[in-house]
Amino acid sequence: LTGYDLSGAFRTITYWFMFIGSVCRLTSKGGFMVHFIPILVWKGVDQEMASIYLGAMLFLVVPLFLCFGWLADNFPKNLVLAITTISGSAAMLIIAVGPSSNLTIFIFLLMFSISETSGSNNWATIGDYFGRKSYGRLRGLTQLGATPGVLLAPIFAGWWFDKTASYEFPLWCFTVCGVVGGISYLLM
Repeated sequence: LTGYDLSGAFRTITYWFMFIGSVCRLTSKGGFMVHFIPILVWKGVDQEMASIYLGAMLFLVVPLFLCFGWLADNFPKNLVLAITTISGSAAMLIIAVGPSSNLTIFIFLLMFSISETSGSNNWATIGDYFGRKSYGRLRGLTQLGATPGVLLAPIFAGWWFDKTASYEFPLWCFTVCGVVGGISYLLM
């Protein structure tokens, strides 16, 4: 097997930028996805329609996986990761502060669907940058690093909503977290 061993990868700034980008991306996504339907209901969408929007977003992700996979194969992966991660941040910002309208929801769904394609490219990037020698451990440690944020972000969003009847502040937090992730990917 070729590539970096674990300690070799840890000594590169590239790994740590990828690690920070992944942790931020996963935390932001985890906090949002658990509350996807309640957030749309908070924005004035009825629950049944919010469920349809979730299904539409998941359906839209399928062709986008192919498009952004192709982009990641033909352009620098870190750039594609930055674009998709920041797209998710923009989607959360739009849903946080945008007016309650069909256009807002449409733009949100498109941008969030783009962000959902980042997962497979994120893991492929580990292999491209660091090889196969420690791929499993590097990916596992990255997932482990994201676990606290992924677990706590939805709890925070739910707690905040219970106290204030608003998702705006958690959405701002997730937006900022995603932007930090996108910048980290750019710096890889």
